[in-house]
Amino acid sequence: MKVDIADGYARIAEWINVNASGQPPLGRIGHTMDYLKLSNSLIIVGGRNDSLCSKGQFPFLGDIYLYSFDSSSWIKINSSSESDRFSRLFNHCMAVIRIGDDSEKVLVFGGLATKHTKTKSFYASQAAPM
Repeated sequence: MKVDIADGYARIAEWINVNASGQPPLGRIGHTMDYLKLSNSLIIVGGRNDSLCSKGQFPFLGDIYLYSFDSSSWIKINSSSESDRFSRLFNHCMAVIRIGDDSEKVLVFGGLATKHTKTKSFYASQAAPM
């Protein structure tokens, strides 16, 4: 974002559409996004896409995507077979915690698992440099 500052106030902000390779995530609301410094990427978790209802699908999403700034690309993240997996989440909270110089943890808590079901699930995952 380019910002024109005059008299100490931002007057004009210019936004640029980012062209990225890879398959981007579905459009969504109620998701979380944070920055992973060690991999220089954004992480996007869950959310809701109501257009899935018109296809007879459940609108809550349980996917995880990274956007790599180094490669300007989207990467879909899959859980390992040994991993606990969170189901579809919407309106949850997420935080990234830096541990030392070479480790980060992604924490996901709560949210809605269905339209009327609140969850108190708490998940953690170690994030490694790419």
